[in-house]
Amino acid sequence: MKEKIEERYNNLINLNFEDRISNLFKTDEYIRTNIFLTIFKYPLKKERQISKLYPIFLRNPKNNEAESIGKKLRAKILKILNSIEDLTLILDETKFSEKLSLKDFDISDIIIYSRIIENFVSLNNKEDLKRLLEEGKLNSYNLSLFIIEDYLKELIIIEIKDWQSIDNFLAIYYDINDIDEIEARDYRNYFIEDFMNLFNKVNFSQKVITGLGPSKNDLSFLHDASDLNNKDMSEVINVLEKPIIVDNFINTKSDHLSFQFIIETLNSTKLRTYRNRCITYVTILEFMLTKPKKYSNNKSISFQFYNNIIKCYEYLNRKISKRELKLIYEYRSSILHGDFENVRKCLEQLINLLPLKKHIQNVKYIYSELDFDNLYYEEILSIRLNEIFRTVYTLFCANPQVIQNIKNNN
Repeated sequence: MKEKIEERYNNLINLNFEDRISNLFKTDEYIRTNIFLTIFKYPLKKERQISKLYPIFLRNPKNNEAESIGKKLRAKILKILNSIEDLTLILDETKFSEKLSLKDFDISDIIIYSRIIENFVSLNNKEDLKRLLEEGKLNSYNLSLFIIEDYLKELIIIEIKDWQSIDNFLAIYYDINDIDEIEARDYRNYFIEDFMNLFNKVNFSQKVITGLGPSKNDLSFLHDASDLNNKDMSEVINVLEKPIIVDNFINTKSDHLSFQFIIETLNSTKLRTYRNRCITYVTILEFMLTKPKKYSNNKSISFQFYNNIIKCYEYLNRKISKRELKLIYEYRSSILHGDFENVRKCLEQLINLLPLKKHIQNVKYIYSELDFDNLYYEEILSIRLNEIFRTVYTLFCANPQVIQNIKNNN
């Protein structure tokens, strides 16, 4: 049941000031080291673990966390509230906006912060708010706090409950003797960024560009995932309610090391160009699905690559052409071996295959015929390879033994 605004006010003023400051300091420190933000709002009924091995959770913030997370946003709201002589104006959206328009605020700020304040008013009883405002109990300071708490209470945050298990593994993977170096060298942040990058690529279609972060975005631009009229937001809800666990295949130390290699290889800084994306997806698919020739009945890596992807698709009752996969592998090999004349030839052949033709409409830019160069072709190919990667990796997570059997039965 929603806590009434008067109860919240009473709870706030009854707090011991020193205890409140002490708790805020502790919360700030915990948020600095253990909490990462997303740009989505959605009411999770309970926290959701998104890793098989690590204590990584999605949840909504508590009130004291919302206050700490929203410090900068609250300062802007406080500035706006302090500019209004009569705070009861917040109860009338039209009059409030008109009053702000006479002040020295950008129109974009008026739109954003009016919406945030309107959200607060809609969540509380207007009569109670009016009475507390007229009695002077709700002033700009505590009002700005309650506004932030209500605005951020459905924010999706990423929590690392305990870094120790992650630190221990990273020390093994990088062969670091002093475990304190993990945090000192920022490996923790690298890890969670890489982990969430893989999580986003596997769980979201390319329509939801940002995924779940981790994000440092301006919290005034949060997206409300409960807006079911928006197809992208409904996809976010599906992921929040039933995410694919991207490390679900890990059962051995070798699996664990392989997982770290995958998330590092997919590091977002390595995917800045379409060509790098294409090379990276092929590399990871090759890593997941092939073995050295001496362990695979002398079958070539290229044969294993296209043959095993075809088998993955067959297991899922789907089809993919051998010609397409051969051209993809030849394209990647041509780049790595410096045969750049053949890169263009491979791309021109790939772009005329049906699967890539279907993706042309997904390209966000407008090209003239003169612009049909490698950049255009590689953007199309990166979209297609993302689709292939998601298909194979999702199967890998759902049924790793199937992937193992495919690799072993060449």
